[in-house]
Parts: sequence; C-alpha cells; structure tokens
Amino acid sequence: MADDAYIEYMTRQVDQFREQGRWVLGPDVSFMVRGARFDEDGIYLDYDVEPGPGKRGLVDLPDRRVLMELLARTYHVRSKWADRETGRDRRLPPESWDELVMRHFPVYRCGLAVGAGWGDLLMATADWIGEVDPYYPGFVDVKDKMGGLELAGPVSDVDIVDDIIASAEQLSEFICEVCGKPGWNRDGRTVCRDHE
Repeated sequence: MADDAYIEYMTRQVDQFREQGRWVLGPDVSFMVRGARFDEDGIYLDYDVEPGPGKRGLVDLPDRRVLMELLARTYHVRSKWADRETGRDRRLPPESWDELVMRHFPVYRCGLAVGAGWGDLLMATADWIGEVDPYYPGFVDVKDKMGGLELAGPVSDVDIVDDIIASAEQLSEFICEVCGKPGWNRDGRTVCRDHE
C-alpha cells in the first residue's frame, strides 16, 4: 500500500513536469517526456526537447535544453520531500525553508525575499551552479519582481551559469511562489489555482 501511494505521487510529478514543460516552452516546440525512474534519492526524468534558443512571443528565453534541465532538476529536488509511506509532500513549513537554503547553499549570500514555493527551484539552481562553477561568488540579492524571481549576482566565467540563472528566473513565472505547484502570473504574482 505504501509503495502504491509513492508510485502515485511520482506519477503525478511526471504528469506535472510534462504539463509545465509544455507551458514553459510553448506549443510550437517539440518536447516529449520519455519516462522516469525513481528511487530513494528522488525522481529522474528522461525527456527530449528541440535544441535552440527559446522564444515566447517577443520574449527571448534561455536555451531550451538548459531551461528543461533546470525544470527536471527542480522536480528531482521536490521529489525528495515525498513521504514513501503516504506519497504526500512532507516539506518544511514556509518559515523554515529560506534558512535551510541559505545554510546549505552558500551561493545565496543574502536574504531570500521570495515565497517558499520557489525553494525547490532555488535549491536546484544552487546545486547546478555549484557543479559547473564551484567558485561562483554568489548572489547579492534574491527577490520577487512582478511575480518572477530576480537573482542578482556577478557574471560567471562559465557560460552556462548565466543560462542557468536566466532559466531560474524564467521558470519562476510558471511555478507557484506559495506552494511550488505549476502556476502562472496573475496580477504580479505567480500562483496555482489553489492560491489565486
């Protein structure tokens, strides 16, 4: 029974990733989720996305592969919060998450003036930056700007870091800043249906 609840939770995560990926990329971009595997370390998503720079209307987006890899890494972080017995999310209360992020991810050298729903995205961003540029000096400001994440910090010598940062800012516009579910920008806040 416990395994069934966990599998159901992970299946919902795959479905949300598929839906959110389509929202982020738009209808004209080829994107397919090929599968997923999950274990005690979380979910690992297997997907294909059409390479190239992103474009949504008149807005230039980061490289699609970087954008979708960061979204997949965000889902991996989120899946670590799943309770194997109940298949429910057991994340920290909103007042504790920013302290956890700042303690374990030194790239955030400032207060985090954003909602707890972006915590998984911020952790995935910090993990990936730490992998590709362990000497990145860190952000001097992290805030919500009109319903989107704004990460202010120095330009990195490692090219992909700037794309990771731009991807985090872009993805925040599709992640509920309250709970982390798929969301959309409504009147300067990015929220899901539950938090409209």
